[in-house]
Amino acid sequence: MKKFAFASLALGMIVVAPAHALEHEITIDSAAGQISADYEGVVQIDTKTVGTAKIPGRRNTQRCQYTVSLEVERLASMGEAFQARRSMISEDVLAGSFPGRCETSDARISSIIDAHRDRLQVALMELVEQDKQILVAEASTGSQVRGG
Repeated sequence: MKKFAFASLALGMIVVAPAHALEHEITIDSAAGQISADYEGVVQIDTKTVGTAKIPGRRNTQRCQYTVSLEVERLASMGEAFQARRSMISEDVLAGSFPGRCETSDARISSIIDAHRDRLQVALMELVEQDKQILVAEASTGSQVRGG
């Protein structure tokens, strides 16, 4: 019995990447020329089940804790002469918990993300704004970036 109780305290961690993608395109006029950039964001979900399952004489205290981050990939070009790729992340855009195990809650987590899509869009736009100066600097020096 003690082994079962101890085992139920173990934390479960899963990473889910459902089809929650965000996209944005910009064009920047710079001294070096017109830069086109495409941003594609992918939602990353980290979940962890905490607490104990119901055992005789005790109540179920399991909760699913989740954090949602946004990973963004940027591909930019300026004619044929310049192409640059950069990866960015906005961590913990959403976080929370609810009763139950995470392993059985994919639909619930997906509905939470859908309900807060505006917050994910804001996080995407913040990364785009932060990236503009870097992008202009890359284009002016002609540097090519393979990662972020």
